[in-house]
Amino acid sequence: MVEGFDDKNPDGQNPQNGNARFASACPMCGTEYAPEEARVVSEKEGAFLIHTNCKKCRCSVVATLVANQMGVSSVGLITDLTYEDVIKFKDGSDITADDILRVYTVLSEDNRIEKALKV
Repeated sequence: MVEGFDDKNPDGQNPQNGNARFASACPMCGTEYAPEEARVVSEKEGAFLIHTNCKKCRCSVVATLVANQMGVSSVGLITDLTYEDVIKFKDGSDITADDILRVYTVLSEDNRIEKALKV
């Protein structure tokens, strides 16, 4: 779950707010992004959740941009999520430690992890 964001910009277009800019290059291949291709997933109080996709290598980045009187800061992550995936999962429930332990337990049965990793 991405806390603090809502659906004020459901069409995914860039914000009209001149303080928020999403630029630079793909972290995987270095291809320059066209800022107008970044899609806003949601916005709240000067913070934007943004998705962009590299035309060259198809790598996606989901980032938060926060604009305030100190400037603009951003944190992003490389992902395989599409814009539609981010919309779908952004308000989902958190994954808990118990969830992870349950998956580990299931995968541990009959050496499934070792088989999957071919250890």
